[in-house]
Amino acid sequence: MYELARLPRDLLQSRRNLGLVVVDMQVFKDPMGKSPLDYRYGSVPDGIAKLCRVIDCAKRNRIPIIIVTWATYPVDRREDEEYTKLMVPGLIAEIWAEVGGYTRMRITQKRQNSAFSNPAFQDALDELGIGRVILGGYNKEVCVWETARDLLGRGYEVITSERLFFVSRTCDWRAWSGIVDEFYRTMTVQLEPEQLMELIARERLMGGSREHARG
Repeated sequence: MYELARLPRDLLQSRRNLGLVVVDMQVFKDPMGKSPLDYRYGSVPDGIAKLCRVIDCAKRNRIPIIIVTWATYPVDRREDEEYTKLMVPGLIAEIWAEVGGYTRMRITQKRQNSAFSNPAFQDALDELGIGRVILGGYNKEVCVWETARDLLGRGYEVITSERLFFVSRTCDWRAWSGIVDEFYRTMTVQLEPEQLMELIARERLMGGSREHARG
């Protein structure tokens, strides 16, 4: 485990409430019937397991979670509350096993790259009182990236980990990846998953998430 003192000082001093946002972790299929998900630090199951550990830590510490999915039918904001109670179509089973039934979890859909393309995402951030976002999911170079840019543009603090990112196996983004990597390095706070879990534990320990603890 990482020592709390090794976390960036600004993170330890921030009074903004922390939340976890997971983007598009669904069972997509390419034309050949294979999943396009790829993971650069081992196998895809390895990456899902790391993400699930962070989700479990957030849940145990009463940190709110927003699951963003690519819509399989037209988005209707009125459906989101009922949608949260059901198994999400296409959501990776291991992710649902962690978040299903968690009262501090919301699900929003989108039909464009950024999570903000559906106003329900902003509503969920506001409802849960989130001011700092741990962001992970698929695709690091498209949907996660555009969501991160929009979060920053709206004044949110964004925290990322390379080991919580998934990329596309079927699309060649190498010409674009350098720009995206530089964005994450310079515009977000990058931590290892173990540091993220320390930060989450710190949030609960110090009472930094006053609204979360009531959930």
